[in-house]
Amino acid sequence: MSSPKTLCDWSKSDLAKRSEELAELVRDAGYYCAKCARVANDKRVLCKSKKLPQPAKVK
Repeated sequence: MSSPKTLCDWSKSDLAKRSEELAELVRDAGYYCAKCARVANDKRVLCKSKKLPQPAKVK
């Protein structure tokens, strides 16, 4: 089965059937979609990707 173009396009059924692939895509996420707020570790799998800001370090 080939992947839909972006993670943003995955249906609820895709999310349920491909949970292991989803886990790999979101592990250590560094990007989010500005349209649907999904996250991923590869900006190419999101339709409107933006880099997640790094959290401020607590002193």
